[in-house]
Amino acid sequence: MIGDFNENTGHNEKEGGRQRPGSSFVPCKQMLSDGGMLEFPFTENMLSWIRKRARRTTVRCRLDRAVGNED
Repeated sequence: MIGDFNENTGHNEKEGGRQRPGSSFVPCKQMLSDGGMLEFPFTENMLSWIRKRARRTTVRCRLDRAVGNED
């Protein structure tokens, strides 16, 4: 599967903005685990989504990913 999952799996996948509770990453991690999904490595900037917020704050996130199972 390749695309915009619109979810992060940890704090390392976001810069700027409010920090989320660690428990909010569990559903995405669980979905990947339940499906036996492995993440393909990225070759460039993993923080592909960028948004300028008020007061000149920039938020960058990893929303795009490529995953697959052993099959």
